[in-house]
Amino acid sequence: MILASSAVAALNFLDLDGLQYGLGLGFKDKEQRLRWFTSPHPQESAQAQAQAHTKTSQRDLDSSSSVQKSISLRVGNCILALNQGDGDYLPGHSRGRPVQFLHIPKAGGTSVQKYVKEMAEPANIRVWWHDGGGSAYNPPMNKGVFVGHRGFGYSQTLAVENPITIVVLRDPVDRMISWFDYILQSEEPMFRRFWRSEIRGGGITLDQVVESYDLVLREDPNKLLPSGSASFELKAFHRVLRAQRAFLCGYDCMGMESVDDQQMLRRAAENLEKIDCVGVLENLDDLLLQMKTYLDFIPREVTSFPHYNEVRRGDKSNPTRDTLLKLKSYVKEEQLLYQRARELSFQRTAQANF
Repeated sequence: MILASSAVAALNFLDLDGLQYGLGLGFKDKEQRLRWFTSPHPQESAQAQAQAHTKTSQRDLDSSSSVQKSISLRVGNCILALNQGDGDYLPGHSRGRPVQFLHIPKAGGTSVQKYVKEMAEPANIRVWWHDGGGSAYNPPMNKGVFVGHRGFGYSQTLAVENPITIVVLRDPVDRMISWFDYILQSEEPMFRRFWRSEIRGGGITLDQVVESYDLVLREDPNKLLPSGSASFELKAFHRVLRAQRAFLCGYDCMGMESVDDQQMLRRAAENLEKIDCVGVLENLDDLLLQMKTYLDFIPREVTSFPHYNEVRRGDKSNPTRDTLLKLKSYVKEEQLLYQRARELSFQRTAQANF
């Protein structure tokens, strides 16, 4: 994409130092900024290039003063038509790419989700929050920030908008222990079905749950499917074991018996590579550096997330070695996703530029 001399004049006209701060970019000098703004990007889609070319051709016919009011910019993987002094075209804003945070249960997602919401709303950005629903949930909204326990893409309507995507993964064994402890401590009405009679009768341990799950898994794994005959608690346990791959597989994978484990894993691995901001719980604050590259409403001076939804320290499970070995055998494929997420988190953080 080559800008006419009038468009280059528009870039000179703008306060690029202020602009690079607002967009989360960093340049050594003015010449580098101009090269970045005016050169084609290898990740631009053919459609985006065609649209940019059409807009540029039209601008060439406009007067210099008109061009000064509207120029094309590239931020990350997106092409933006940004008006001077107007941030509506930035990600999350009313005319920019939408933003999705995939909230995988017990992977640090509550801290990220609440923080994003708290930062976005004062910037007049709509935050849409929804849990569950699978492919049946397909609202018309396609702008703003989308959070909640929803799979990659969020919905059919949003997926076609190519949202900026954020996710946090966690060591799968640690995540399962945390999930179990959280369920037992939670006062949420939706969790009161989980082992409540056993708790009141003297408690149940993770060792006992894993032993029961293992018996059913060996006898007939189909009993653990949503339509199977296993207990509500064991079916939930089975679903949460595979949650990271299910969420990464996509919104249309959630709760689907027709998607087998291997197909789900392949799609999850492919989608993980596409995600813009990848975090892992043990280095959660690194995700902030990545997010600042795309989101102008994240304060540049903030270096850590607030912490929410933590399990009380004195109430954490201490499973036996046998239980830990069984859990590890159940989550071998989840572990592969987690290890790749660690690599991507390191790469994305090293590339962060704000």
